[in-house]
Amino acid sequence: MDIGESGNQKLVKLELIKDFQERLHKVSLPQSSTSESWRKFNFKNFNPSDFQKFQYPEFKTIQTNEYNIKSLADLDGKDLDFITQLFNKDIIKNDFFSLTNIVESQSAIFVDIKPNVVLSDVIRIARSARMEAKGNSYSFFPLTIIRIGNNSQAKVTEIEDNLSNSENEEFSWINSFTYIYLGESAQLEFLSKQNIPSSSFHFRNLITESMSNSNLKNNQYYTGGFRGKIRNTHLLNGKGAEFNGLAISVSSGREFVDSETEVIHNSDHTASSILQKTIVKDKAHHIFTGNLHIPSGLKKVRASQVNHNISLTKSARAESIPKLEIFSEDVQTSHGSTMGEIDPEQLFYLQARGLDEISAKQLLIEGFLSEIIDQFSDTIEAEKILSEMKVKIWPTKN
Repeated sequence: MDIGESGNQKLVKLELIKDFQERLHKVSLPQSSTSESWRKFNFKNFNPSDFQKFQYPEFKTIQTNEYNIKSLADLDGKDLDFITQLFNKDIIKNDFFSLTNIVESQSAIFVDIKPNVVLSDVIRIARSARMEAKGNSYSFFPLTIIRIGNNSQAKVTEIEDNLSNSENEEFSWINSFTYIYLGESAQLEFLSKQNIPSSSFHFRNLITESMSNSNLKNNQYYTGGFRGKIRNTHLLNGKGAEFNGLAISVSSGREFVDSETEVIHNSDHTASSILQKTIVKDKAHHIFTGNLHIPSGLKKVRASQVNHNISLTKSARAESIPKLEIFSEDVQTSHGSTMGEIDPEQLFYLQARGLDEISAKQLLIEGFLSEIIDQFSDTIEAEKILSEMKVKIWPTKN
């Protein structure tokens, strides 16, 4: 099922919004000089007051026997209590960008999968912002809350297709926030796909909370952004919870992407794995930071993180920064990273069999990414990702 986007709305309840507005006034942009997480991000030319909010059409509630999808403005009762408690977590209420989403979002929705449900179809949340007028700077704030009930299984794809007019040279500000809660024994495959204009400041915050015996497969595809900061925080809070993260990032031109993933094991018998693959071209710069935290006293914990990078030009850069904080002894952990170029012998082999240079490189890049893309259950978006990746890297060929 494909879902359009929500419209002009005040988020949740006025009294709740006022509280978050007051909090937002008390926090400021992160400081590169004092915050380890933001030390490589340059906020030059970024001023939140410079941007006009993009307006969305109205969103209509979807209610079925298996799930509900509502605007956050329409919530009440226990659903509203759930959202209120979530927004009051320290990880949210002290963060400038998360608070900005809560206060400013006109596209806030709540996807609620009921307990004991198995959904065979993919739920797609599609957002598209197109700026047609030259000379205008715009901002928009996608906000999505997903709750998977106990013993339920679902597949959700969230798409940000943020296109600006090719003649629009003004900066845009894209600020997206997604929170996912998995109940006990719940299973979710989540695909986050983001096509960001090269003139955009992009701040992406994903937080997931996994309860006992739940299983989260988090797939991510990211491309574009003048300057982008991606923060993924995964909390394994219940015994037996498992997390598997697969990510692809493609950057070209002078794009800068700072991607940070943090996995926090808070219970015994939890397992996590991260596989990040990055392609950089021209003078693009990508940073991947993998944070792993395992506190003392935990038993039977497994964790791994791997980052592979390919540079298509000598002037492109990709960095890999593993940060492991392990305070328990009964754990199995591993990490690794590689940085390389396309194998010239493989390229020669394909060209010797009739392929031109670009076609041969495309085939090799597909092979590099296939380890991840072949695991995407949303095959429709997987095919689009391969096509869009080729256009991104070789625009004249396609």
